[in-house]
Amino acid sequence: APAHRALDRLVQPVRDRHGRSSRPFNPATAPDHALFAAVLRGEHTLQGFRNRHVRLRLFGPSAAAAPRCSAQVSRLVKRLPLRGLVAKIPRSRRWRITQLGHTVMSAAIRLREEDFPTAFRQTAA
Repeated sequence: APAHRALDRLVQPVRDRHGRSSRPFNPATAPDHALFAAVLRGEHTLQGFRNRHVRLRLFGPSAAAAPRCSAQVSRLVKRLPLRGLVAKIPRSRRWRITQLGHTVMSAAIRLREEDFPTAFRQTAA
C-alpha cells in the first residue's frame, strides 16, 4: 500500500499554494526518466543540486548559459517539491532529495531500465 500511495502521488496533478495546477510525472517517458536520473546522481548526495547541475545533464555543456534551458529546468524542478520528492536547503539555491524522493525516483528508473524490458521480452516470446 505505501508503494501505491507514492505512485499515486507521482502521477496525479497537484495544486501549489497559489492554486496553480502542476502537470503529473509519467515514469515511463524519457524526459521524466532523464530528470530523475539527473537529480539522483551520486555527486548531489552531500551538498544537493542546483539548476545548473540538472541543466548540464539534460542539455549538455553547450546549453549551460542558455536562459531558455535554465527556465525549462526551473519549471521541471518546481514540480518535484510539490510531490515531496525534493526539499530546499535553507539559505541556498540548492535542493536535496528526500527519502520519499529517493525511493520513488529510484523505483521509476529501475522500472524503465530493467523491469519493463524484461517483462516485454517475456511476453513477446
